[in-house]
Amino acid sequence: MTEREQEIVANAWALATGAQQILEALLIMLKRSGTSRDLRLPGSREVDHQLRVRS
Repeated sequence: MTEREQEIVANAWALATGAQQILEALLIMLKRSGTSRDLRLPGSREVDHQLRVRS
């Protein structure tokens, strides 16, 4: 893999990680407002644990 390809992969990973953090924050906000009982996202069990919510 070239240096440029490594840079592209690193940037894509950083963007994906940032997007995941935003989605997790939105899920927490929705759960706190009581509007997301049926909403499930990958990793949402971790969020449930943080909020002490039963899935």
